[in-house]
Amino acid sequence: MVLNSYGQAYRLTLDNGETVRLESGEVREAGIGIGYHGLDYVQTFSLPGKSLNKHFEFNFYDNSCGLQIINSEEEFDNQGLAARTLTLSGYVAFNGRHFSYPAAYYGNYIQKRSAGSPMIYFWYDHSRVWDMGISATKLLSEERRIDNIALCGGYAYNWAFNGGKTVVNVSGAAGIVAPYWGGAVELRAGMMHWLGRNFRISLASTQYGSMGWQNGELFSAHEWLTCLYLTWCFGIR
Repeated sequence: MVLNSYGQAYRLTLDNGETVRLESGEVREAGIGIGYHGLDYVQTFSLPGKSLNKHFEFNFYDNSCGLQIINSEEEFDNQGLAARTLTLSGYVAFNGRHFSYPAAYYGNYIQKRSAGSPMIYFWYDHSRVWDMGISATKLLSEERRIDNIALCGGYAYNWAFNGGKTVVNVSGAAGIVAPYWGGAVELRAGMMHWLGRNFRISLASTQYGSMGWQNGELFSAHEWLTCLYLTWCFGIR
């Protein structure tokens, strides 16, 4: 079972040269899923409050590398704009032999001793923003398409206690984003604890932000996610 709380905010330059902020607000979801060795499928349902038009997420986490795909669509009624974003992100851990990135988040690996690793993170964001035509003044004369690539380097560390039954993780990275040239940063924190032989609980929080300019136009993105996982493991020997 999973409980999610997430959101995203963007700033972009309109046709008239003004900068507008688009913010999703906080989206809350509950879900249930099934997985095997870091490959999970989770079906989520929006809780009362803010929800997105569409949201699809795929994750794969291993000791040395990982991949995430997110596709979402939302409407910003207060601005008269709508946006669809496809995000492809991932990481490479250089010390995957002693450090397990997913050990503090999903528990599909057990890290018995404290260790860290230099990390490389990457993101590719493809965003489309268009005017919904509900306001008297047209803010965008045509659909705006924004493609950004971010590459960041940093470090992650896991503190392992009680033979790996409890793991606490922190990680941070910073780098560049292009072709809207600027900077990007990511911060993560997580905790995983086995409550018994088959049952574990984990909590993870991620903050990602980037800001850049292209031909005098500003585009920035801020995404945040907090997840609580309750997992029952079958087939443990």
